[in-house]
Amino acid sequence: MKKISAYFLIFSLMILCGPAISSQAHPDSSTGSLSVDVADAAENAPITNAFVLAHSGYGKLDGTAKLTQNRRFEVSLEPGVYDVFVAASGFAPMCKTVEIAAGKTTVLKARLLPDEEHLQPSPLGK
Repeated sequence: MKKISAYFLIFSLMILCGPAISSQAHPDSSTGSLSVDVADAAENAPITNAFVLAHSGYGKLDGTAKLTQNRRFEVSLEPGVYDVFVAASGFAPMCKTVEIAAGKTTVLKARLLPDEEHLQPSPLGK
């Protein structure tokens, strides 16, 4: 049930923030950037199918981070405080508050734990 609730929360945020979601192509000195390294907490293996959303409740533009060639999720944002939501199938979602400063890159290491509560036992294991 929690897994469904987490995905519903993420989906709701996408719908509500949809018009405000933006990823600026050419950051300048008045914007900052967020770089998120998403990995499995147990094995430190990169998770490239994650969803990363930076949300600010202060009317600034929100952003969904895009996966780069160096396996990090990156997005340009206006300076301010953001709640960063990170989710991936098979893992418990996480939320962390970060501050974005103009002209600087904020790095977040998101280590997701397996969502053991919702894992289904393998039918082959019985």
